[in-house]
Amino acid sequence: MLTVTKIEKCPNCGCRDIVKNGFTAYKNQRIKCKVCHKSPVLHRKKTFNYDRDCLIRSFLERLSLCGVSRVFAISYYRVYYELNLTCLFLPNFKSQVADCEGNREIIEFDELCGFCGKKANRSGVP
Repeated sequence: MLTVTKIEKCPNCGCRDIVKNGFTAYKNQRIKCKVCHKSPVLHRKKTFNYDRDCLIRSFLERLSLCGVSRVFAISYYRVYYELNLTCLFLPNFKSQVADCEGNREIIEFDELCGFCGKKANRSGVP
């Protein structure tokens, strides 16, 4: 009878000197590395099943981060991570303004003037 033994490695440092270290709440095997002293999970079973585009659209509709996390039943930090990834891939605002200046397009702002604390500290055009 042939048996196949898979030798696992630490995901952080790649060392093979590991021991089992219990389970997570999702029944994933946790290990303890003797070299880097970290306790990672080997193979995650929990997957995220939500539409990323719907998550972003719901945030753009002025839902709070906590509201989005409650609607999609995911953690607040996961929502923050997804939105942060989205913001990293947005085009640079300065390059867009430079392109508009070359074509002489007009840039409009939502607010005519802004207030910093009270009306006496008015900034912008009155």
